[in-house]
Amino acid sequence: MSVAARLAEGSRATLIVFQIDVVDIRTMRSMLAALGERRVAHERLIAVANRYHKRGALSLSDVRDALGDVPLVTVRNDYDSAVSAINRGQPLSKVAPRSVIRKDVGDLLRQIQLPAGVPVR
Repeated sequence: MSVAARLAEGSRATLIVFQIDVVDIRTMRSMLAALGERRVAHERLIAVANRYHKRGALSLSDVRDALGDVPLVTVRNDYDSAVSAINRGQPLSKVAPRSVIRKDVGDLLRQIQLPAGVPVR
């Protein structure tokens, strides 16, 4: 965890990917607590709920309550598109250009892009 904390401190954003289920949320809480103990600002962390769908057992409100003040984004579940791209060895842009995964990941990338003129390390 010390190495993860050092990496997070040196990064503009650190994505922590999980699925919305009890086990993953408990793991996320533990990770966030450990990073917090090492003084990593939650603003540098982004919780990414992977394979999200609205009809899950837990709501986004439940997840936000469990995780606290860490920013939360979702990547919707589109298993068929993802598997098709993997099986064909091609990017989603070719296999499924209108995939919700592609849109959500694109939105996430735009959210964490560096402002113009800031050097990438």
